[in-house]
Amino acid sequence: MDTNQGYKNRALANLDKAWAPAAIATLIFYVVTLAITYSIEFGIGSEYSLLATLITLPLSYGILVLFLDFARGEKIENSKLFDGYKYGFQRIFTTGLLQLIYTVLWYLLLIIPGIIKSYSYSMTYYILKDNPELKNNAAI
Repeated sequence: MDTNQGYKNRALANLDKAWAPAAIATLIFYVVTLAITYSIEFGIGSEYSLLATLITLPLSYGILVLFLDFARGEKIENSKLFDGYKYGFQRIFTTGLLQLIYTVLWYLLLIIPGIIKSYSYSMTYYILKDNPELKNNAAI
């Protein structure tokens, strides 16, 4: 097992010549997410903030896939941000929705089980990326 300094040095070495594409990808993600969220909350009403969250789920998948591929040595391509909308939108959407429902149900029991399940569900999108044949509950 490596130390924190070792992980930091490896991350800095990986980002040595990719700071600009990584920053641009992150900026695009936040601008699109904020635009969708604010247009729904201020246009329709704040009671539809769950709708904004569900619409941006595939975008969250896209940013995770982009940085996962980058960590595996691939080049950062901003078009990967929208892969969640292009490839398997229904699978990503329903998995995210089920994950949200399960987490809320665990939080209804008590706070601690909800926190534990939030951590256990945190790798769901990575599993979806690596195993495209898996469906909703299998990935969760």
